[in-house]
Amino acid sequence: ETLAAVQFNMGNQLLVEQRYEEAAGMFEKSLALEQELGASTPADSAATHFAIATALKHTTRTQEALRHAEAAASAGADAGSELVRYQELVAHLQRQASVVEA
Repeated sequence: ETLAAVQFNMGNQLLVEQRYEEAAGMFEKSLALEQELGASTPADSAATHFAIATALKHTTRTQEALRHAEAAASAGADAGSELVRYQELVAHLQRQASVVEA
């Protein structure tokens, strides 16, 4: 690969990561508002945490993504909704975190 191609690919990767960061930020604001208003059910909370974790798994914020995935699994267990999907995300992020730490 040429230097220009490498730079182009790195630029694209940063742009994609920035978009995921922005999406996670919007979901985090939504979660804060839901909690402030007391308007979220366990299923709502689980879904929002899952959305945040899903966005963050595409960034370098793996540990934060894992915390949100675990919160989704916990809230999902309380709600009885989508629990398997949440647990699968937790397992994926745990594997990703162990690779990053190694």
